[in-house]
Amino acid sequence: MPWSRELLNNNAMTIMRGHVKMTAEEIIDLYLHGRYLHKDPAKRAELEAFPAREAMHGEFLRAVQLLGHVYYIVRNVVAAVLDEPSVLLTPAPA
Repeated sequence: MPWSRELLNNNAMTIMRGHVKMTAEEIIDLYLHGRYLHKDPAKRAELEAFPAREAMHGEFLRAVQLLGHVYYIVRNVVAAVLDEPSVLLTPAPA
C-alpha cells in the first residue's frame, strides 16, 4: 500500500457505504469526478444519494488538505537535497 494511501486511511473518519467502509481514495474520486472536475453523472448521482453528504464532504476536504500538506513537506525536503550537492550520489572513488 503506498504511504499516501496508508496515511489517509489510518486517519480517516469512517464513512460507510452499505456495510463497506469507504476509503479516502474512493471519497476523493467521487468528489473529483462527480462534483469538481469531470461531472460524471453516475458519481454525481452516488454523491447526491449519500445520506450524510456533509460528513463525507468534510472528509474529502480533510483528505485533500492532508495530501497537500504532505506533498508540500516532501517537495521542500527534495528541493533542499537537490540544492546540496554533497548529499547527492557521487561515483565511488577508484
